[in-house]
Amino acid sequence: MRRLTVVLLLGVVALAVLAAGGSAKPPPPLGVSFVVTETFGAGGPFQASGLAVDFGLVCPAGSTVDLGERVAPNNGQTDAGVNFTSFKRFDCTGGSFEVKLQVRLNKNGDNFNWTITDGTGAYATLHGSGQGYGIYPTTPPPDVTDYYFGTVHL
Repeated sequence: MRRLTVVLLLGVVALAVLAAGGSAKPPPPLGVSFVVTETFGAGGPFQASGLAVDFGLVCPAGSTVDLGERVAPNNGQTDAGVNFTSFKRFDCTGGSFEVKLQVRLNKNGDNFNWTITDGTGAYATLHGSGQGYGIYPTTPPPDVTDYYFGTVHL
């Protein structure tokens, strides 16, 4: 009887270990949108919305900081526009996350792809990506309002 109890106990422990470690699925990516109103070289405020905000993965508002740009070796210029990479930090209460943008700027405005590359605090494990575009007002400031659309996950 004692042997049967030990075997059953070991079986229960083994099932608990398997259930805890092997069967849990990661949560799906959640949709997010950012509207960033910024001055070139400085950054500016942002508002966020979507399921990622509703579930607490991303803060609903904060500020951005421009971390720099990198233009292609030929200055990124073609007859159709300019290509460059931009780096931004999104600051929230509880941490921040950095975003890399691959930007295409032409006579119609800009469009970009974005990827989260790093994070701190509550955003240390945040990942995500998407697309976006910028609209330039006729009279600054601000210099541009960027609209980001995509998904994020932990």
